[in-house]
Amino acid sequence: MKVILFGRYSSSDIISGPEKVALNIFINLNKKQLESTFITYYFKELINSTITNRLFGKQLLNENPQIFRFGILQIIIFLLFNRPQIIHIITFERFQIPIIISAKILRIKIIYTVHGIFRDELKLRRLPRVKYLKDLILEWLI
Repeated sequence: MKVILFGRYSSSDIISGPEKVALNIFINLNKKQLESTFITYYFKELINSTITNRLFGKQLLNENPQIFRFGILQIIIFLLFNRPQIIHIITFERFQIPIIISAKILRIKIIYTVHGIFRDELKLRRLPRVKYLKDLILEWLI
């Protein structure tokens, strides 16, 4: 069974709760010898993050187990060529909107690990309108 996990990946020792859950799920999938790949995105805060990387970037972060950092178009191309049975969304990130739409078109099952009710969290944060709208779209899609 092919499983692709999407979310934030950090190789540092200090990681957030959702990142720790993501890493543990990924490690356990690999222990069970399922064909799993972890994909993260070129986030703006990364040093080598350019508009080109955020669209077309491709970087292998770890060989075994496979961990990639892709730009958004590379992610969609990867989905087309690898056709997983399941996409597991580990952390709530805006870059996943085109991934979810692509998965629905390709009829790939989606699993989402909920770390909180985002609609309630939005009330506590002040976001620019565009980011707020993207977050609402993502929550509606999931």
